Amino acid sequence: MRGTVAKCVERFVVETYGAKAWKDCLQQVNLPATYNISVMSEVDDRISLRLLNEIHEVLGLTHETYTDKLAKYWMLVYAPETYKPFYRSIKTLPDFLQKLDWIHQFMVKDNSKNTPRFSVKKIAEGLIQIEYQSERNLHVLFKYMLIYLAEYFKQPVQIKYLNEGVVQVGF
Repeated sequence: MRGTVAKCVERFVVETYGAKAWKDCLQQVNLPATYNISVMSEVDDRISLRLLNEIHEVLGLTHETYTDKLAKYWMLVYAPETYKPFYRSIKTLPDFLQKLDWIHQFMVKDNSKNTPRFSVKKIAEGLIQIEYQSERNLHVLFKYMLIYLAEYFKQPVQIKYLNEGVVQVGF
C-alpha cells in the first residue's frame, strides 16, 4: 500500500491527539517510535491495515468512531492538500466520483491485484452506483469517505448501502 495511507493516519493522530499518542500507536502495531513514513513509498499492507484497524483503542475510540474521524480528516484536510490538482480541477461530486477509479490508479501507479478499484455506473439521472473492489476489506472507511467527500463538495446526497462495497449515491 502506498505510504500516503499511513502518512494520513500519522498526521491525523499527531494533529488531533498529539505526538505522544502517535508513538503509542506505533508501539501498538509493533513499530519503533522513530518509524518514518514517506507518502510515495510502499508500506507493507499489514502495517497500513494495522494502523487502520488496531490503533483506535490507543486513542480511546471505538473502531467505528475512529474510522469516521479518520475519513473526515482524510477527505476534508489531507486529500485536498495532498491531491490539489484533482481537487482544484474537478468541481462537482458527481464528476469526482466518475473519475475516482482513474484518479486512484493514476496516484497509485500500480495495477497489482491488491490495488482497490472503483466501478462507477449511472443507474438513472441523479443516481450512480459505486462498487468498491478490494481484498483489504476497508468498506467502512469507504462508506465514511463518501460521506465526507460529499461534504467537501457541499453536495447533498442520499447514500444507500446495498452490500459491503456497493453503494448507490443520489444527487
